[in-house]
Amino acid sequence: MKAFHGQQIIIVGGSGGLGSAIAHSMVDAGGSVLLVGRTLESLQEVAKALGEPAQTWQADLTDEDSLAALAKSHPQPDVVINATGYDVRKPFLRHTTEDMRNLLEINLLGAMQLTHAFLPGMLARRSGSIVHLGGFADGRLAFPYYSADAASRAGLRTFLESLNREIAGHGVTLTYFSPAPADTLAERPFHPIWREMGTPILPPQQIAAAVLDAIQRNESVRIMGIGARLLAAVNVISPALADHLAMRSMSRVLAKYFGP
Repeated sequence: MKAFHGQQIIIVGGSGGLGSAIAHSMVDAGGSVLLVGRTLESLQEVAKALGEPAQTWQADLTDEDSLAALAKSHPQPDVVINATGYDVRKPFLRHTTEDMRNLLEINLLGAMQLTHAFLPGMLARRSGSIVHLGGFADGRLAFPYYSADAASRAGLRTFLESLNREIAGHGVTLTYFSPAPADTLAERPFHPIWREMGTPILPPQQIAAAVLDAIQRNESVRIMGIGARLLAAVNVISPALADHLAMRSMSRVLAKYFGP
């Protein structure tokens, strides 16, 4: 029996590099996939490439009404995966108000609204999983030149941590998933930076497999990469020690690419 046989899977951001890879993995695992995003044509291309029946639905993560319509039309998914994200990597004083607004509306408010739309049905059934793809490491690792981005990711991590405590014992798991840097079109411009910092770049299929594994294990947090996990753990205990061990050297690399 395939791991997700007969399960209904909603993937928001289903036309992106990671979203489409997760969709392929879910279909291979027996899941019935609904691809959601803002551009219907891109979703339909991914659905066609799946080689299996897959539905598409146009919705905007920042539009509460469109998410409500999605939840009303598909009220009983077993798994909802939020594979969207908005990145801004530059000195904070070069951020525009639009940059900051987009980071908060997509990475944090949009994730909250998506959870708000589907959580009631899952709680009523006492079953379900909602996964949000976050930033590097635990979401609280404060890289320079990622300041507003890191704030939005840390907000998401804290939101999910709090809400998991609130719904404990009700059969629903909310997961913060931190992917490794991926070989996707969106991330390729930053590959030289990751390589210089000594961080492996993984194929999207490997990240998708880790997402499915985290769901099966009912994990509330999954951080890919032992180095990222260790650095995040040290940073929680002592930011100064994290600076000494790795963050200063990594900051110099980031300043080379993003600094004034």
